Amino acid sequence: MQSAETERHRLERHTTQSGLTCDAIIGLADGLTVPFALTAGLSSIGSSKLVILGGMAELFAGSISMGLGAYLATITDAHHFEVEEAHEQRQVTQTPHLEG
Repeated sequence: MQSAETERHRLERHTTQSGLTCDAIIGLADGLTVPFALTAGLSSIGSSKLVILGGMAELFAGSISMGLGAYLATITDAHHFEVEEAHEQRQVTQTPHLEG
């Protein structure tokens, strides 16, 4: 018969999220939606110079936004890894008989 601690350990789950998939989805959503909406809105004004200027401004702002987002995501992933590693080290130290 298994103890409650052994049963809890057996059901333990860890996050396995693909960073590449998340980056691709976020990049597509942000990288396609915002320029399309901006171009559609500015083209109704009728000035091609304004559409080009607005597009260039969006490229600049979008690159800063995506760069900051990627930087913050990397920091968050690193912190998550450190917390998860500390948790596993505590488990190995406190309950070595359950860690196989």
